[in-house]
Amino acid sequence: MNRHPQFLFSITDSASVVDEQSELWLRHLPANRHPGDSHNSPATTGHYFKAASRFLSADDYGILKTSALGSLGKQIRTDHIETIAVCLVKHGTFYHPSKVDVVLDRGDSWSFALNLAVSSQGLACVEREYAALERLSKQSYSVPAVYGKGHFRSDDHIDFSMFAAQWFDDYHEFHIHEKKIIVWNEDKGHYFLSEHECDELYHKAAFIMTCCYNVETCEQIQPWHHAAGDFVVKKGNEGLDVKLITVRQYTSIFQEPPDDGDERVEAALIFLINLSIRMRLDREDGIGKTVWADDRSVAGVVRGFWDGLGAKRTSASMAPPIIDRFAAFIVSVPDNELMDFAIMLIQSYHPESPDLSVIRDHLDDHISLLCEELKKGRV
Repeated sequence: MNRHPQFLFSITDSASVVDEQSELWLRHLPANRHPGDSHNSPATTGHYFKAASRFLSADDYGILKTSALGSLGKQIRTDHIETIAVCLVKHGTFYHPSKVDVVLDRGDSWSFALNLAVSSQGLACVEREYAALERLSKQSYSVPAVYGKGHFRSDDHIDFSMFAAQWFDDYHEFHIHEKKIIVWNEDKGHYFLSEHECDELYHKAAFIMTCCYNVETCEQIQPWHHAAGDFVVKKGNEGLDVKLITVRQYTSIFQEPPDDGDERVEAALIFLINLSIRMRLDREDGIGKTVWADDRSVAGVVRGFWDGLGAKRTSASMAPPIIDRFAAFIVSVPDNELMDFAIMLIQSYHPESPDLSVIRDHLDDHISLLCEELKKGRV
């Protein structure tokens, strides 16, 4: 006799299972992660979990079978699926992500992420992000693989788009708290990173971004922000490991790609300046006022950039390798030229962004420090 897998629904900050008899079932989803914001989504928690269960059970639980192949390395049968636990973990402007834990009757289990969008910004983002992750995850183990996407409309005409992606187990969000970096480990307790660990964090985050940067087309990951929890970190016996869990868009900041190697080297410098500025931006505890990371972060970012360039394959159009060309180029670039590039970049930022005033307050010192680190050369 065929049986159906059991769905279990929960919310991170609620100890009990959520079902149609729960008060939480009728609560509207917040439109973003900022507490006290009175603007809510038209969708309720119940709408959310119904859409999730429809997506996960579609095509004879096809998403679960694809994710099992990616996570367990083997195929599974529907009648072996025992429970599907969907835990809504947080809210954002784009997505309301869940962790999905699947248990088989034979004891195997695995997890994956479900990113569900209901806002206009999120609905527009799903297709772009899915395509970007599908492309970049084949090049880097530091961004999640994807397992499928879908679109549903509820009985009361609320649209949902969603996709399933790899879950990085035991990786956690981090933010600046009173000028230190705190890691949000809900299971074992929050903890602060040491100065050395902060340097490693920025080094590895910059390395990921540079590895994903295409030196020929200037395609890059954008937009991204530490305040949105785009990067996560795992602390182990061998140090820190960092992953990037979202890629909302993968495009170039230029209308036309550079024509030759010299222009590509200059474009790589513009990429680095932008990277170095954005790496220093966060919001206090992820939701407060815009804050600026410590000066020590710049050295880690520059090392990550050098290492990312060094990891790139050499193409016929970029011989000698980009890292050698950049090293020869940067020694002759005057400091004021970096400042000109920086001013050009921040003029492209949204004029109402709360980050802008913070960037302007620190830009002179930041560019001086960036120049100092770059003139040290490859390390």
